[in-house]
Amino acid sequence: MVTGRLDRRVILACALACAALWGCESDPARTELVVIVDSDVPELDHVEIHVDVQGQSVVRETVDLRASPLPITFGVISTSGRDRLVRVEAIGLDGGSPRVHAVRRTRFVPGESRVLVVVLEAACADRAPCDGNLTCRAGECTDDFVDPSELPRYDGELPDSGITRVDGSVLDAGPPDAGCMDDAGVVGRPEGCVLDRWPARPVCRGDTGDDGVVRYVALLDPLMDQGSDAWRMLGHDLDGLCTDPLMNDTAECRTTTGPVLDGLGGIDNATSRVLAGTRILWPTWLAEAQAFARERMREGDVVPVMRIRGWSGEPDDARVEVWVAGSVDVLHEDTPAPDGGVLEDDPSRPDPAWDGTDRAYVADGYFSVGDIGMPLIGDDDAYVAGGTLVARIPDRAPFDVAARSTGGVARMVLTDARFVGAIAADGTRFDRAMVIGRWGRNDLLGYLEDVGICPSDPDFAPLRVSIEQALDLRSDPSSTGPDLACDAISIALPFEATVPVQFGGLVRGEFSPTGCP
Repeated sequence: MVTGRLDRRVILACALACAALWGCESDPARTELVVIVDSDVPELDHVEIHVDVQGQSVVRETVDLRASPLPITFGVISTSGRDRLVRVEAIGLDGGSPRVHAVRRTRFVPGESRVLVVVLEAACADRAPCDGNLTCRAGECTDDFVDPSELPRYDGELPDSGITRVDGSVLDAGPPDAGCMDDAGVVGRPEGCVLDRWPARPVCRGDTGDDGVVRYVALLDPLMDQGSDAWRMLGHDLDGLCTDPLMNDTAECRTTTGPVLDGLGGIDNATSRVLAGTRILWPTWLAEAQAFARERMREGDVVPVMRIRGWSGEPDDARVEVWVAGSVDVLHEDTPAPDGGVLEDDPSRPDPAWDGTDRAYVADGYFSVGDIGMPLIGDDDAYVAGGTLVARIPDRAPFDVAARSTGGVARMVLTDARFVGAIAADGTRFDRAMVIGRWGRNDLLGYLEDVGICPSDPDFAPLRVSIEQALDLRSDPSSTGPDLACDAISIALPFEATVPVQFGGLVRGEFSPTGCP
């Protein structure tokens, strides 16, 4: 999200070729701010940048001015196109100590690109920050709000930062790096609601490196039974809305019985609410299904195994590579490796120890033509922000979970899905991990058949009605509107345990969910 200042020679070239890099005319479909942070305090060596949108943190970054000199230029996008409140705070540091502080608050202008300049002024150095919604300007505490109508439009010209060097030359800031402007984690925030979003991609200054360690983590103990109310606090917001049945314009699509209530902070997790209601139809089914899945996975069957590569080991890394594949088995370190890539079923061998020494063998069916470099569930543009890994799960990728059924698995087929995991301090596992996304109605009904809830069952019809009434999203988030019917239901599937494993390799295997005749 934040890019360092472009070299002035590059700026001149960009000015001549702005149509190719950014567009010399404002794009009316984009609602964004081009933020320029600058200073006339010569001693600064770092600048902290904090950006909040409608009270939700979207950027927390410290920029080393020795590597990325001022001015710093970056963009903040309102993907909803709404006029949300934006607060930008800059803190200039000298030797690790705060020297100067500035805040600007403004709003997006729908459909327009505007320029917001934040200046760390020498006249405001070495004094306490102003209280409330005030900031220091020319040595005095004044209102930190800038009327968005007064912000200059961004149309491809190089905006003047407003800072003059000692030698009288003017510092110009070039256009932001367009490649850093499309982070889906930065969205408009509804009035009066702080949305629970996964963290945005770190300030975009490129990949921060690779510590050379390839990590493999097993995801265990899925939390399918989330109780009657726990669903409200598990997951993240998916649609940029706090849906409230008592308010208009808070749902992205037309529902059958009125807007479906979100959890806290706009959390979208309607599937778990429906599953909680199955206790009326099948009092013990959900708890038994969860216990069975956990037992099978602890034995090494159908365990989602994640590979993480290209991470710097730091709390923020703008790009890492991730893939996920289901295990055919996870073997205790004392169990011999499979012969010829085939795992034999031997009930006498020990279960995995889950202590970091077990070897995970994953099914080659999760890779195109059995090539480990071509995963079906892969994201080579994942990132780590504030110690949390965020990875896209490709639309309709086969995410399998152990199930008590003929095929032994149930397949979750999601769209707009992500894996979000808070990395543990030792960097080998996750303290918290979950899969979130949109579950199309037809795919969810297919999942019910995978787990043995069949259309011939007399209780299938009322369950289907419950699902229809809980549809709260569109499968395709780019196709929304009050005249379009909701055709998907939101889901959050946490994993309560994650364990490092050794990678044993690919073995022949492809899961085929089959539950109903």
